[in-house]
Amino acid sequence: MPSPVLVVFTLPGCPACHRCREYLSQKGVIFEERSVAEPEFRRQLVEDYKAHATPTLVCGEDVIVGFDQGRIDSLIDRYFGD
Repeated sequence: MPSPVLVVFTLPGCPACHRCREYLSQKGVIFEERSVAEPEFRRQLVEDYKAHATPTLVCGEDVIVGFDQGRIDSLIDRYFGD
């Protein structure tokens, strides 16, 4: 079974995005960052995930909009826990 992929949509200069990246790194979670400064990633965020804010985290069927530490911890436990 392939490992889950955590995608984090970010915006340059976004304080919450910075906190999110640091938090995930501290937790040892590998993630793929997609900057919405790139038109393709912005389109994907809006059209595919119906989100308009950063950070937005996507893993499997789960989508978390904003830096919500409790929900992020639950997502980490669900997909990346032992």
